[in-house]
Amino acid sequence: MRVTGSEVPTDWRRAFDQCMLDLLRGRPRVAQAPALALHGLCQQVVAEHPPSDPHVRMFWALAGHFFDHLSLTAPAALWQTWHAVVCGRIMQAAPGLAPMAPTPNQQAEALSAMFLEFVHAQVEDWQAVLQRWADAPQDAAAAQACLAPTAQLHLLLSDMQLDGMADLCAALMHCIETALAQNRLQAAVDQAAPAVQETMRLLHQYAAGFVRAPDPTLLAALRQGVA
Repeated sequence: MRVTGSEVPTDWRRAFDQCMLDLLRGRPRVAQAPALALHGLCQQVVAEHPPSDPHVRMFWALAGHFFDHLSLTAPAALWQTWHAVVCGRIMQAAPGLAPMAPTPNQQAEALSAMFLEFVHAQVEDWQAVLQRWADAPQDAAAAQACLAPTAQLHLLLSDMQLDGMADLCAALMHCIETALAQNRLQAAVDQAAPAVQETMRLLHQYAAGFVRAPDPTLLAALRQGVA
């Protein structure tokens, strides 16, 4: 099945609508199976949509990240308010699916709102994992556990073309991997803390309408690894 332009074929749309209905019917629990199916449908649009309209690709990439997050939640996890907010944005402004085609400005606003809702939840989880490592800096398992959520955040930021923040996450992953290899975890914890603070600063700037570059000194230190 080909997906071209901003429109989607009837069979794809029918599948998407059915999976979204199944997801919403699963409340107050998160239904992982329809979330996984929706993730796959979003990936298909991203793969087959031409790169001539990057905002459409970003919309579906972000939706894919959201549904992937839902599919990976713990069994019997509870539906949260922000889940409903993002689902509502998707149904209202999805290219080719919304009842009324959104204007470019409406689509951009929906994309930004979806991202901020989703990234807030992602960053909260990320901070919690990093804090567990900070509380036990010599625990290699706690350090290792930081890599996957940092990689997920990196991919999300890359797909949203927020390259500076994505570079910061990549540098932090390198720092953690180097620390694990050299068994110098305390030094890496000390470097991770300002990286988290810098990420939060950049996200707050983005929410205010500004895309800033990360602190080059911090970025260089993380890329160098533990000293």
